[in-house]
Amino acid sequence: MWVDRQGRVSPPLPNIPPDRYRDVRISPDGGRLALATEADVFTYDVVRATLGRLTTDPASDRSPIWTSDSQRIIFRSQRARYPELFRRPADGAGRDEQLLARKDLVDLYPNSWSADGTQLLFTEAPSPGRCAIGQMAIERPSDWNVL
Repeated sequence: MWVDRQGRVSPPLPNIPPDRYRDVRISPDGGRLALATEADVFTYDVVRATLGRLTTDPASDRSPIWTSDSQRIIFRSQRARYPELFRRPADGAGRDEQLLARKDLVDLYPNSWSADGTQLLFTEAPSPGRCAIGQMAIERPSDWNVL
């Protein structure tokens, strides 16, 4: 369901089957949602009321976030049995592009963007109960560091 800033509730969104959805994010242009289940990332077009699967890899894909231009989605995956970050065009075209892989981590999540949209902020967990914040220049994914 939609709840606006004044607390008014709208009817449930059509054409979204029941599931354990998590990590729901509204696109910056306001026209779509990115959401994850236990296994995959989906997009939902609010105007067309259509749900589409963005990821299809058998591994768990979660934690989607939109790029500032609403054209791509960054998400985390366990495809290699360790945490990785990928990006993919939000329309599902093309292929997944690996941004960051960390064999030394328990987990890794994309979180947010710098004000200018050039730096991806992420949370990394080197061991259970410990976390750090990292950043990477999205156009130079190999240039990452822990803050």
